[in-house]
Order: sequence, then structure tokens, then C-alpha cells
Amino acid sequence: VAAPPTMQGITSGVSAMTVGGAGGADPRGPPPAAAGPGATADAGSDGRRRRGFGDRVLPPERSYLMAEKIEPARRVGKAIEKISDNIDVVANSFVLQLGNGRNDCIFNYRVTTDVEVPNKLLQGMVHNEPSITAACGKIAFDGQQAFLLNRLPEDEMEFPVQTRGNATRPSETVRVQFKFNHIVPWGSPTILQVLNILLKNYMKASGMTLIGRHYFQPLLKQTHQDMPGIHVWPGYVTAISQCTGGVLMNIDIAHKITRSQRAWDTIQECQRAGGNFKEAAERQLIGEIVMTRYNNKTYRVDDIAWDENPQCKFKAGRKVGGVFEEYETSYMEYYQKKYDIEI
Repeated sequence: VAAPPTMQGITSGVSAMTVGGAGGADPRGPPPAAAGPGATADAGSDGRRRRGFGDRVLPPERSYLMAEKIEPARRVGKAIEKISDNIDVVANSFVLQLGNGRNDCIFNYRVTTDVEVPNKLLQGMVHNEPSITAACGKIAFDGQQAFLLNRLPEDEMEFPVQTRGNATRPSETVRVQFKFNHIVPWGSPTILQVLNILLKNYMKASGMTLIGRHYFQPLLKQTHQDMPGIHVWPGYVTAISQCTGGVLMNIDIAHKITRSQRAWDTIQECQRAGGNFKEAAERQLIGEIVMTRYNNKTYRVDDIAWDENPQCKFKAGRKVGGVFEEYETSYMEYYQKKYDIEI
């Protein structure tokens, strides 16, 4: 399956990734080893054996060259025997240069609201509300924390946002609160969290969909003519981490195989087949992995509650003023408030 043609945009965007700063690839190229998915070697700075290279040794001065030539060899007793000609080693990692050219730190804020709103709605408020963007400037937001280039005039600020009403949720004024947490220096490990947030934003902007922990491109899904219900979604596995050669972004190609049939369709087929359809449905569904399309998360089916319906209530959790509390709600109310879905 061909890889999505959005890779060029992602790599160019992240290689120039700045929380307002300068970026770009190291002129020496990426190292042959990087932490994260797809890493095959761990090249240290002392010239010792590297993971994935067996008894072969990479000198420290050659550890971070892209397409560097090495001599494959094996150890025979105490002697090193050459086994083939030189080969090129290339790693799918990119060096990220940090620094924003103005400050040596960024500012971390806790973001809360006075009423419970879906996370997707809160993301839209933080990134699109004119009063918030005017005061904060560029924002890296993960749903709970915001990272800013400039410190706000006050440690606690509140922004009223008017939401748009729809058939399931009336229009209301939501107060979005920013509370200062701490200063994050460029050398802090938290910077890696910020870079991963920005990488996710770039991939989302390119039209990709988050499924589990990785992004895939549903618009480029492939379907084989002999298996019309099976789809293959191309995507990427990414990781930004601190390595010996600096902060590296590792990217690997990945694919997600999905089946378009719904669990409800399976239950209906069992009903039409006659007999004890509940036992038949349990045999087919329990233990299977399903994906919910409203949040693209995957779950394993443990059981089917035949005696419950959408009006039944259960205990859910939420944070109110930074304190976690349990409350009782029905499935219909929960999906309407959290995902804006009417059952």
C-alpha cells in the first residue's frame, strides 16, 4: 500500500518546527540510531558495541552520519574478519534544533472551564477564539495544559467564550480559565512533550486521523476487490525523543487494517439466522477488537449486557475545580454531553 503523500509536508513542517524558533536538519544528517519505533541501533559516544549491530563497532566520530559507509565484520575468536564490502546505513530520523530566538524558556498553564465541555470543543475554543489567541499568541495545547511563548499579564486569566448551539446542545457562555503553572526551560524534558503536541497538530492539519496512538489517512485507504469489506489505512508511527545526537524525530510507515462491518450488523445477522442469537453473537463478538468512530479508539469486547439499554445509568468521573468526583448519568446523557451525539 502506498504511503500517504503528506509525508513531505509533515517532515518540512516539523524540521522547521519551532515553538517560535529556528529548526532544520543537522547538516551531517540524522544518526543511524534513534529511540522510538523502528530503531535498530543505539550508538553511544564511547565506540562500544551497539544494539542491533552484533559484534560490529561504529567509531564515535562516525555515529551520526547519514548514509555512512561501514564495514560489516564478525568476530572469530579474538580476530575481526571482514564479511562483505562497505554498505550504506540510513536512518529515518531527523534532527530538530531547539530555541525560539527570543526567550530561553516557555510558559506552562493549566486550562479549565467552569462547565464540562467535550474535549474537541475545548480544543476549538483555545485555538480559534480571537480573545484567547490575541492574548496567548501561539499555543501548544494537549487538552489540559497549554504551552505559550509569552507569559500572560496575570497568573490567572479568564476568557468568556460563546458556544454555538445545535440540536443537542444549546448555546451557552463558557469561561475558559488559564492558570500559570511554571516556567519550562529549553533543556527540560517537557520540551519533548511540546514537540510531540506540535507534531500531532501538523499531522491532524494534513487530514490524518488519530487511531489509538498513531495517525492514519482514511482518505487514502485501499480496498482489495476480493475483500470489499476490508480496508487498509496508511499512516505513520512517530516519536520525538532525546538521543545521543540531540533531539530526534523518528518516523516509520504503518498500516491499519479495518473491517467496515458494525457490531450491530453482526447481531442482526445472528437474529436472521435463527436459533439462540445471543449465544451466536457472543461467540462472534466477545474477544474481538472494535473501533468507535466518534473518537477512533479501539476496545476489546469482554461481554454483552443484554439487560441494559441507553437509558440505564452508570457511574462516570469528572474533574470539578481540579478535584475528581463521581456522578451518575445515563448513556444517552453521557454521549450527548461528552461527544455531542444523540442516541
